[in-house]
Amino acid sequence: MKNRKSAIALILTTAILLGGCSKPVEDKEKTNAAEITWEDNSAETENFKKLFLTAYPDVSIGEAFTGDYSVTEWQFRQEDEKKYLKCEYTYQDKSRILIFYCDEYENVNVAQYFVEGEKQDQAEIKKCCDELFKGKENSSSKEFSQSRIGYYSNGYWAMDIKSIDCQAKTIIYDGYEYAYSRTEAACKDQTGTIIDADTMECGGVSVPWDGDTFTLSGEYDAGFMGSGIGGNHDYEHGKGTYEKSNRPEEGKNETSADIFSGTPNYMVNYGGTGERDSYVFPESSNMKFHGYPNEGQTWLYQYGINEIYARHGYIFQNQDIQQLYAGKSWYVADEGFQDSMLTDIEKYNIEYLKKCIEETGGDGNSGIPSNEQSESFDGNAKEFFRQNEDFYTNDDTYQIVYIHANENSDDHDGILDVGKGERQAPVEGTAMETYFLDYAAEDTAVIIDEKKGYVSERGYIYFYNGEIYIDWDTGDLTGTYWQGRP
Repeated sequence: MKNRKSAIALILTTAILLGGCSKPVEDKEKTNAAEITWEDNSAETENFKKLFLTAYPDVSIGEAFTGDYSVTEWQFRQEDEKKYLKCEYTYQDKSRILIFYCDEYENVNVAQYFVEGEKQDQAEIKKCCDELFKGKENSSSKEFSQSRIGYYSNGYWAMDIKSIDCQAKTIIYDGYEYAYSRTEAACKDQTGTIIDADTMECGGVSVPWDGDTFTLSGEYDAGFMGSGIGGNHDYEHGKGTYEKSNRPEEGKNETSADIFSGTPNYMVNYGGTGERDSYVFPESSNMKFHGYPNEGQTWLYQYGINEIYARHGYIFQNQDIQQLYAGKSWYVADEGFQDSMLTDIEKYNIEYLKKCIEETGGDGNSGIPSNEQSESFDGNAKEFFRQNEDFYTNDDTYQIVYIHANENSDDHDGILDVGKGERQAPVEGTAMETYFLDYAAEDTAVIIDEKKGYVSERGYIYFYNGEIYIDWDTGDLTGTYWQGRP
């Protein structure tokens, strides 16, 4: 029955479209498609852009907007079985909007057309479609250009396309995450799929090209260029346009400015000193550390150096240090330890942690926390957040946050609730963002973000004289907050 309906719909559509685009289907609830609430769905948007208008089968929607057509935004919307795609663009110095729709029978047409905010009639829609879609070459007859072999970067991430095989529809590339290293690939010899002349897919991410540049728009799209190891990656800077550029010099030593650029890409388990099965730096053998350490605790970095050696059974001459690691379930003393047992990543991280000690101006001592710090890590962390539980308000922005102990889990010590909107307290029933807090001793807490399966450090909270100071990685929440709320 559906096939019969589809055939009838196709006949009617064809009859209507002999003069161009079909008359848009009226919707009593939404007669103006420009008033639809649109979604930033990059995957659905890219899929829709590959479709062809029923009356213009020679070129896809995405391929039509080239040359003098300057697109400012694509947006997607699905309502029941009908899909919409909005394209905002500039042509001949006028702002324009075309709204496409795809019905349940996969007929694709134009719903509405606006020029400088004014809705256009059917004659203008046909004229627009003729200019856009007639006489243009379909990219299915073109190949993904070999000229795209090369190194592309947005200043934070990079992709080195090493080969393009149009027959097999594959590319081979290396990925670079500058927070990991500017010169050493985070992943090597990865395979991407060529979708068409201007689109490839890598790690499930659709990557659209415009000439010799490509753009990533999703929050975690850059992940296909990363190592996939650990929880802290610089996804915040993954969006943007990637342009062909010079590759950083191979073997060039990174300066302290390079190593400490950005926020740390690694996690610190502050409870690891007192937990038998845990590490303080759980990723020190798996990934190169990078980013500015803002802890100011020199013993912590020396602990990290000792921990790397302890992983390989090094026997410490200092009995206090030896006793500390002898209590770990994973430590196995090895009298035959040699430096050659250390991996290149571990050697790099030892040097990184030494530079951290230099940056903080201390000597690291023996890498053992003081009794006061040990007691804090061994079970009183939640009590710290109980004692400081309250609302806190920023005097300049009227941003309100709420700090309290994490009573329902041992994974983290405290919780930071952030109200959405000026003077909006984060209380039950209101919109808020929630982050976890780990106590870091000396009236300092680390802010942990675990959204969408990714774990990252967002900054620090410093407690003093009944107030707090938030140091946020992007600056959004940075500032002094007084205790209480308006």
